[in-house]
Amino acid sequence: MKSKNYKSKGDKYFIGFQPPEVFEKIQNDKELKKYYQQYRNHHRLISEGTENLLKMKNKLDKLRTEIKEKERQIRDWNGKMLEGYSVIGDLSSEYDFNCSVNLRKIKPKRLKMIEKGLEHTMRKHYDSNDYSGNTTKKGTKRTNPSHENKKRNMEGTGGKFYTQLQKESEEIKDREVYEPQRNLTITEKYYVRFEPKMKKKGKYQKKRWIRNLYVGQRNEVINLLKTYNKDIKWEVKEEKYVRDNLREIYKGYGRYMISEYGIKNFKIGSKTNEISQHPYDKVKDWIDKMGEKVFEWMDK
Repeated sequence: MKSKNYKSKGDKYFIGFQPPEVFEKIQNDKELKKYYQQYRNHHRLISEGTENLLKMKNKLDKLRTEIKEKERQIRDWNGKMLEGYSVIGDLSSEYDFNCSVNLRKIKPKRLKMIEKGLEHTMRKHYDSNDYSGNTTKKGTKRTNPSHENKKRNMEGTGGKFYTQLQKESEEIKDREVYEPQRNLTITEKYYVRFEPKMKKKGKYQKKRWIRNLYVGQRNEVINLLKTYNKDIKWEVKEEKYVRDNLREIYKGYGRYMISEYGIKNFKIGSKTNEISQHPYDKVKDWIDKMGEKVFEWMDK
């Protein structure tokens, strides 16, 4: 007769053979039977749990070995990566820059002069009939006689100075009439700032460059964004959403221009170099011309 094989045989507290009289006593006593079943069930669970725990430890030991091997591989890969980066890393550094959108409050010149208490010194406040003496009728120092008064004084003299004055008069005849209550509105204008991502400046590191590009007022920003995506209702979007999209567009534009014309034509603007100039209309035309290809130059 084949004997039963218990998995927990040999474990601590294992109860093997039971004489018939002991077994019958347990089976006939409810209290003893309850404790017997509690013992047998949990002794079996302990045995199975210990076996599973051992398997888990073996897996863990194997995993630790694999982790150490992978760490060693990564160190080797890192060395080879840095070796390659030392050769080609600088090739893309020009395209790696920070880009931010700034909103500036622009005060008109007259408002600034009012705040400083110097409005009376502005040229537009001079009386064309007040032209003689070192001071004006108001008692202030004559720092900038009116153009019309200058013309009257020189009219009878003729010569090249009067000819020049006639030319200047012709140029300013259609100029906007000055009204004291006008031009006092503070306008808000958007600018995009470019600055290269560079680590702490070292002894031999080149000087950092910063370029600010003027975008325009809110309505111009909205029109530019509509060129980028006309399906979005930009007028009702939050300021952060508008700025984030404007920044990404200009970031893509900057990368494209650097790729096409080089970093020198982007980081410094020159009035004599049209390529280095990046006005609002030029950016808007670029968006319209590129279409969906704009996304290729933006961050993914």
